[in-house]
Amino acid sequence: MARFENNMGISSIEIPNKKCHCFCTIGKKWCTYQFAIAMEPDEVIPDYLEVEQYMEDNIEGQQMTIEVAVANVADYIANEYKPKYLQVSVYCDDAKHFPVNVTVIKEGQE
Repeated sequence: MARFENNMGISSIEIPNKKCHCFCTIGKKWCTYQFAIAMEPDEVIPDYLEVEQYMEDNIEGQQMTIEVAVANVADYIANEYKPKYLQVSVYCDDAKHFPVNVTVIKEGQE
């Protein structure tokens, strides 16, 4: 797995709009989950291609609720890159219910 040492003093990384299509297991409908990721890296900067590949392999086309999707991505980034601060949000406006934004925040990863 790629790791880039954060020797440049990068303090903020944002991935503003990564879309994944998932089948909601509760609403029984295909939905577009729009991810927004913000982090304060610690010692390493993630390989963006690696993060995107994780999402393509583990989120895109899968059957899961928006809550499971956001938790999976947050856990992956937290475990792999151990940022000082991480916020992963998912917005969905094409589900059976009204538009919703679900967020996971993780701080001080060890």
